[in-house]
Amino acid sequence: MSIWTLEELNGLIEEWKQALKAVASGRSYSIGGQSVSHYSLSDIQQQLSYLEGERSKLLAEQSGKPRRSGPIAVRPIIGRG
Repeated sequence: MSIWTLEELNGLIEEWKQALKAVASGRSYSIGGQSVSHYSLSDIQQQLSYLEGERSKLLAEQSGKPRRSGPIAVRPIIGRG
């Protein structure tokens, strides 16, 4: 079960997107009312990836189709004669 609501995740994703745009253009930005300038583009991209993953899990939970984490192992069945 997710610790986030869809509204929270959407809001955070929007804030981090604005941060990404600001850093890409050389400006400072604010997240949660605090001015931030020390995040790198890769830090912001990692945060966005995390939030998108959490959003995908939450949407899967809400649709009744929980997402499995990790790779799925497939074992072939070979019929004999």
